[in-house]
Amino acid sequence: MAEEEIRESLPEFSLTIQGDDTHPIISNFDDLRDWTDKAVAYAKGQIVSTEAKDLKPIKAQLTRLQTNLEDARKALKRRMEAPYKEWEAQYKDAVSSLVGAIDEIGTMIRTQEAKERDERLMMVERVIKSKADSISVTLYPITQKIEVRTWFFEKEWENKSTSRTALEKRVSAQLQTLLSGMAAAKAMPKPDIALDTFLSTGDITRAKEASDRAIQLEELQKASSSPVSVPEAGSSTTPVAVTPEEREAAGTTPGKSHTFSIEVPNELPEDESKIIRIHRTISGPKGHIRILLDVAKSLGLELVKIKRE
Repeated sequence: MAEEEIRESLPEFSLTIQGDDTHPIISNFDDLRDWTDKAVAYAKGQIVSTEAKDLKPIKAQLTRLQTNLEDARKALKRRMEAPYKEWEAQYKDAVSSLVGAIDEIGTMIRTQEAKERDERLMMVERVIKSKADSISVTLYPITQKIEVRTWFFEKEWENKSTSRTALEKRVSAQLQTLLSGMAAAKAMPKPDIALDTFLSTGDITRAKEASDRAIQLEELQKASSSPVSVPEAGSSTTPVAVTPEEREAAGTTPGKSHTFSIEVPNELPEDESKIIRIHRTISGPKGHIRILLDVAKSLGLELVKIKRE
């Protein structure tokens, strides 16, 4: 289809704008809608029966018409924006002092709030020191340790909404938690480890777990430090079989963590005995396995992970 025929079917359309720059009016909206409906109907009629190559000039004409309308819209927008921007500049100049006053008051509020917060924190510290000193003069310095502050100091203590009475009650409760936790940790088999754990977490259960892990590590180290000797047979070593009953008696059944021993004939001379390597499969909780790895490393032993096919 020739471009001339397309332009005849899709003629130009111009917006009619009336009024002044402060109140422009498009007066031919109804004609615009009618023209748009006819252009769309024509384009859809061509899509049904025309090949793709013949549709390109139709699309090009529609695009040109739409671009012309957009140019008219943008021109109208500029006409309307010009007086508004001039008015806006005058408005902002007139209210600039009000904006400045609001900003200044906002700065004063932030400064005052920071001052009040600092005063509140100082008051909280006085309460903590007073309550701690009434128990022991050595207690307050402990509350100042960084690791203790992470759990001892409660965030709501900073708020003015928390009354002095409520504050003193909570501080006293936290001090009692600190005291009882330290006493319990010091009574554990590994007091230093338990105390360090408690002071950094405020959790006596975790402190006990740390103490128990340390004991387990010591037991593994002691067990690993005792070599096992058996008679040498030629140039090779002879493995020693351990029955399930012996493992049960020695505490080496799956799920238990104890030592085991193997008896060898007493009449064997020293020069006829030899240390052997015992191949064992070790399984259990990951935490216990990690402890065993630490023990092996400290003794210079190498544990090899067996890959099963």
